[in-house]
Amino acid sequence: MIDDGDPIPFNQLIDSNGTYVTFNASTGELTLQQPGSYYVNWWAAVGGSPIATTFSLALQVNGVVHSNSSSTINSEQISGSDFLTITTTPAVITLNNVTGNQIFFFDLLATANLSIIYLEV
Repeated sequence: MIDDGDPIPFNQLIDSNGTYVTFNASTGELTLQQPGSYYVNWWAAVGGSPIATTFSLALQVNGVVHSNSSSTINSEQISGSDFLTITTTPAVITLNNVTGNQIFFFDLLATANLSIIYLEV
């Protein structure tokens, strides 16, 4: 179960963009070490909620909601993407449950993924 406000867990960071991004598997936090522009794309397969009929996930930068996506529990999948301009580092990125209730994931090998790409100018 993921409590309301808690970050979505990811079990690994596949592409770290060199030293620009570090990942903490125990907290679900990605830390950006390089100012600049980033493209973030994420996806999750949500199994349901004990109470909610819709669920919402929000991309947060340093604890502040940057963008969010909502879907009905029946659709079971939710995704989103965003461009981030980071001026001050380190910047901590999380994908959080903002449903207002607990949610849970399917018992699958891959239930949530996030890609982050540093855009050089």
